[in-house]
Amino acid sequence: MYSAGRAGFCLLGVLATAIVAACGPGGTPAPATAAAASGATGGRAGAGPVPVLTAPAVLKDVPQLVQTVGTVEAYSTVSILPQVSGVLLKAFFAEGQDVAAGDVLFTIDPQPYQVALNQANATLAKDVAQAKNAEAMRARNEDLLKRGILSQQDYDTSASTAASLGATVQADQAQIDSAKLQLQYTRITSPVTGRTGSLLVHEGNLVRTTDTSPLVVINQITPIRVTFGVPAQYLSEVRSSQAAAPLATTARAAGSTDVPSRGTVSFLDNAVDPATGTLKVKGTFANTDRKLWPGELVEVSLQLTIASRATVVPAAAVQNGQQGQYVYVVNADRTVAFRPVQVSLRNGDDVVITSGLKAGEEVVTDGVLGLTPGARIQVKNAVGAAGSRGTRP
Repeated sequence: MYSAGRAGFCLLGVLATAIVAACGPGGTPAPATAAAASGATGGRAGAGPVPVLTAPAVLKDVPQLVQTVGTVEAYSTVSILPQVSGVLLKAFFAEGQDVAAGDVLFTIDPQPYQVALNQANATLAKDVAQAKNAEAMRARNEDLLKRGILSQQDYDTSASTAASLGATVQADQAQIDSAKLQLQYTRITSPVTGRTGSLLVHEGNLVRTTDTSPLVVINQITPIRVTFGVPAQYLSEVRSSQAAAPLATTARAAGSTDVPSRGTVSFLDNAVDPATGTLKVKGTFANTDRKLWPGELVEVSLQLTIASRATVVPAAAVQNGQQGQYVYVVNADRTVAFRPVQVSLRNGDDVVITSGLKAGEEVVTDGVLGLTPGARIQVKNAVGAAGSRGTRP
């Protein structure tokens, strides 16, 4: 028991000796401890200036863009169906070929319709002869009626016959016009300029007017449309901007690095889709280079407005804190100051600052995690702000 108490007393003595050794004269911290304490204001304990990258805030015009995904649609799609029945004699195009409006696509056996036209012509000739005879008879009876030789009833009968045969001639002429039209339908022409798809019915097959499957489908792809949805939060901006002038839009294949195709908005739906919370929008593109293809999934950028002479900094400079977004501004003495900012647009790798920063001020873009307000920095490189497209953050 006595030995245990003595051992505890010795341990207390050792601890007291260690505490005294850690302090300088007068109980002040030793040099190593003081250096650690003073290093807290330099950004890193026991280190010199913090190496960082910086960039200046610049003024530039930045478009506000809405980025979304859309689907390419043919400007018009035409399903070619027969208007008369018969044997398909020939197709005048290859599958996937471009055709112009008015080009002959198919011919259906015209012989039955030529026979029907000849028959209609013969019927007309017969009825015309009968009508002429009836009219001559009416004229003679009219003279006899005036001289009192013919009764009124007999004259009326001859006049009625002449009028009836005259109407028959008109009906025959209508029948001829119909037969000509049916004969014309045996030559099927393209109603639009576009690109043909797969040939669904081949030569020698019997086609009917009751068929529901088309002979071929033609898509008009120059120009072409892109359909996409815009979040309802942009509805008022889209409507007001479109009322002033057609909104500009671009599209390119998903994942592509090609220069995007340019077009304009041509359609705004009359209601927001409650299921998706988006407004259906269509853009029209000239597509002369045929980069866009029907059914393709594309990345779409819709330009709403342009922020003129906006203050722009790299997006990497803006940090998120408990009280909002902020940047570190470089002072003239190469120390940094904490500065709250407000961001309105994101433009690629840049952001537009609406308050808290002025053009020409230098901000830290890399090395922010090692900084505290008042920390001294060493600039490794200066990176300028750049970009030409903007989206909301």
